[in-house]
Amino acid sequence: MSINSFIEAANKKLVKDYQRIPIFDINYVGKWSSNLRHSFVKNLYHARGHFDRQLFQRAALCSKSKYDKLKKLEDMCDELGIEFNGKDGIRGLLTGQITKVKIMKSHEQLFIDFTEDVGCSIKEEISSYKQPEYLSDYNQALVKLLTNDDELTREVAFSAYEFLDNVDYNCLYSVAVALGASKKGLIFFDVHRHSNHFEKTEKTLKKFWKQNEKKCIDTFNEIFQIQTIMWSNLSLNILKNEN
Repeated sequence: MSINSFIEAANKKLVKDYQRIPIFDINYVGKWSSNLRHSFVKNLYHARGHFDRQLFQRAALCSKSKYDKLKKLEDMCDELGIEFNGKDGIRGLLTGQITKVKIMKSHEQLFIDFTEDVGCSIKEEISSYKQPEYLSDYNQALVKLLTNDDELTREVAFSAYEFLDNVDYNCLYSVAVALGASKKGLIFFDVHRHSNHFEKTEKTLKKFWKQNEKKCIDTFNEIFQIQTIMWSNLSLNILKNEN
């Protein structure tokens, strides 16, 4: 099976699976009470707010290759709102190629903009790593894959996670709209749903796909399962605050 065929089929399946998850039912979201809105925002923060650890661990545990180290540093910079525009990206700073550095709001700041825009606060969440048990398990499962001793598992898992950005954030964008987010509040979701993060992983993915197609597919499916279960659990966790 080609990568493109697999990705196309996976995208269709994920969209269908997500349609059965309550938080992605836009008609229902529009009727949420203030309590539910706050619960959703706080849980969502923990569902994506610990990506910094995953990125740091990937960079800290990667090979000594200058290319590899810089590529992973570039991933961390992207999260911080630092972009390197040019053929060689961040590596252009060392190779002498033309590279323009663009400084924007970090993803963390953009998420805070969203929460304030819909009348919620995550001050307690920002100052603490304490999180619901199901999200602790979720983040731990991701870290385990992204720091695996096997390079194929690490890199393919990261590619799968980046692929989910476009799927997840299209759904989350609709949720944010239903919650009444303004153009400013929607920037966080737009940045992710229109990102080319997955495309940046394709070169590495193709290399491993040729080595072991089955293991690549299994790793993608494992990430998809972890993510789908997380969204389902997030729904259950916030819905218990409905009354």
